[in-house]
Amino acid sequence: MGVGQIYVGKVGRGIVIMLGGFALIAASYIVIFSYLLSDLWYDGYYPYDNSDFVSIMAFALVIGIIHLVYFLWQAYDGYKLAKEYNQKLCDTGQPPW
Repeated sequence: MGVGQIYVGKVGRGIVIMLGGFALIAASYIVIFSYLLSDLWYDGYYPYDNSDFVSIMAFALVIGIIHLVYFLWQAYDGYKLAKEYNQKLCDTGQPPW
């Protein structure tokens, strides 16, 4: 993610998009693994509750859907910028920005 933006010379924008994607992935993994590993830090008896599991997985799914939409948006944006960049480069011999 963000490579298309870097290709056309918008390095800062590409890095921000890349970091945003990594943050969404990290948030999803942190939520899931913190729940799965929570019994390692609990000393007493902890009865597993399915509603906790379902809510955690639903939250992770929401983050995953947000990540998918973010991925599709950045792919379209990179495609659009690359098309504009390449067209301008072919027409004038100079990059547009």
